Amino acid sequence: MPFNRETVLPGHHMDDVYALNLPNIHRCVQDVARDADILLLNNICDLDFIPSIKDRLNRNKLTLYELTSHFFNEDITNMLSYAGRGFENDYIFKLLLNACNGILFDTPELKNLYGHLNVNSFLFPFQEAPSLLDGVLMEHLTGFFKFPKITGPNAFESIGGKNLFKRLSRLEGAQYAGNFLQLNATLFENLLRKGLLIRQSDGNREIAHKLFKEAMQVEPRSYLPYLFSAFVAPDPFNVLKEALRINPRSINAWLQLAEEQFKGHDIASAFYSLEKAANIAPDCALPYIRAATIMRHMKKKDGWLSLIDKAQSSLPRHVDPPQENDRNSAMLQARRLPKKRVLLLSSDQSMIYHDLIDGFKSLEWETSVELFGTGRHNEPTAHEKLALRIRSYEPQLVLSINQNGLDLDGYILAALKQAGINVVVWYVDNPFALISGDNRQMVKDASLLLCFDSSYVENLQEQTGVTAAHLPLGTNPKRFSPPQSPHFGPEWDIVFVGNLDLDMVRRQRSALERDQPFLIRLVDNAVKKIASDSFRYNKDLFKFEAQSLGIDWDNLPFGLQERVCIVTETDASAQKRLFMVSVLGDNKIKVVGDSEWRQFILPGRLLQPVDYLKGLCGIYQKSKINLNISRLQLRATVNQRIFDVPAAGGFLLTDKTFELEQYLQPDKEVGVFENAGELKDKVNYYLANEKERIAISASARRRVLNEHTYAHRMSKIIRMLG
Repeated sequence: MPFNRETVLPGHHMDDVYALNLPNIHRCVQDVARDADILLLNNICDLDFIPSIKDRLNRNKLTLYELTSHFFNEDITNMLSYAGRGFENDYIFKLLLNACNGILFDTPELKNLYGHLNVNSFLFPFQEAPSLLDGVLMEHLTGFFKFPKITGPNAFESIGGKNLFKRLSRLEGAQYAGNFLQLNATLFENLLRKGLLIRQSDGNREIAHKLFKEAMQVEPRSYLPYLFSAFVAPDPFNVLKEALRINPRSINAWLQLAEEQFKGHDIASAFYSLEKAANIAPDCALPYIRAATIMRHMKKKDGWLSLIDKAQSSLPRHVDPPQENDRNSAMLQARRLPKKRVLLLSSDQSMIYHDLIDGFKSLEWETSVELFGTGRHNEPTAHEKLALRIRSYEPQLVLSINQNGLDLDGYILAALKQAGINVVVWYVDNPFALISGDNRQMVKDASLLLCFDSSYVENLQEQTGVTAAHLPLGTNPKRFSPPQSPHFGPEWDIVFVGNLDLDMVRRQRSALERDQPFLIRLVDNAVKKIASDSFRYNKDLFKFEAQSLGIDWDNLPFGLQERVCIVTETDASAQKRLFMVSVLGDNKIKVVGDSEWRQFILPGRLLQPVDYLKGLCGIYQKSKINLNISRLQLRATVNQRIFDVPAAGGFLLTDKTFELEQYLQPDKEVGVFENAGELKDKVNYYLANEKERIAISASARRRVLNEHTYAHRMSKIIRMLG
């Protein structure tokens, strides 16, 4: 739509907008449909700032630097100083909104904005008629004019204390709104702010959704609560349709609807939604970018390349292109900014490193994997090699999985600490299978220790003296995605992917019997109890069983306690898997696992081993039901299969773990069982109800792609480090 005097505020001349003050705001309420939105202008516009705009307008020129310097810090304004050369008076409000939008870009986006014509970021809220002021509000809320950025370890303390989420979780209604963040804003704005806060910081989705629903009741004429809640609502389609009913010209709503339709494989509807967005805003490049992404995913090269060309030609025409010297200056500034680089340390090419590389690349971080042996014989060589690599590569972050690539005496981490580089060690297995008394110094110089299971975190921090936190596993959408062919269908009723690892059980038991023979009976008793179908495993079991054998569990060294737990968990996991699979013998279950299975299942039930990187996705797609039986080492969390199966478009039926509901909603996004009888019933039910199975799979895939990819996990690491 054209941007002119009449479209800013109905019935008011642009000069009224330049001279906005509180009386004028109240006078405008009678003429504007969304009075809650117009009232927010009082928060957005600094009344002392408005006259200075008008004064500059008298000279008929206003640079973006001059405008944004009133709102943003010096670093941001310096980055924007070369963007835009001069604007007509009537574009002042449009320019203000451009400046608001600019604060959403991270530094690399800003540096490329004009220097490299990065079109991904051009989406302007002022094009969202009929509610221009809804667009202002959106940028006000997400642009953090007064709201602190949600980064760094102390961010939550500055907006309500460490117990913010606990307090928010006790919300019962609108009367509580506004008490915790102490913001001088309307109830409507406060509800939206808190919902955005929780959504943007990986908080409780249900609480965020509840806050957005409260906002809908407070101001039913605004489409923003519906638009924001689409990211957390169980059914995003309905809330997006309601947003478009209120404001059918919302580009953001059409784009988000297209995203949901694409995730649900409704390609035709996705293209229709993108076409609507493009028709509303022909100067906006983002609909073409999204359409090109879909075409590229469908491997239609000519189609997506032509869409990219169209996106390039649709850049906003009201912005004068920078002169060549300005472009060179911008590119020079970009070169001065540090590049985002991560160095991955490894002692082998483990499969998870492929996922981490893809995760960091999606965040526009450069990655490099360096192989270092773990031992004491090669410390000087490794130390010198790493020092040279640091000087040449200049990483901002070094990441090790399960201590891979670190030497036993800690030379490598000491060198990285001396160089002032953040080092993170992420444990994706039981950390105490790797950490013992004499090798804790391996990680003593780490910046942060992460663990895939929250139950280990407290002891991990206590045993190492290093800050520890929880970070679950994720999935890689580049490797796990639905089949392209519409004729592709499941071949098997139910498949279980997993090993028994009986050889490992024998080795662990033999070593414990050799070193601490009095503890073998404790292991046997614990395994027997865990194998009973109704028992819920927890570590208190060992204390009880030890007492019955006359063993003082509390006085055993922590390392020895963990060793007993590890041997028991490995043995009991194998017994649990054997039992659950045997229960489904009548369902012709197929198994993908190690050769140990041959002695326990019928011929023809054991499938050929598959390559995790290439073949596992196809297995998940060929099964009507993908069964997950968690290892007991997962004391609270979930394994990677919880995310991989939905990402691949498959249906998942899993045993219940303590943290499962934090990631997927039982019976709506994943099938869940708690014992053998329930497992058999659920298998028969879901085999007989194909439509429900498909709906659950689609919901799970949307949730996983929105929250649980390795890009999300790597982004969280970066945020934790501030």
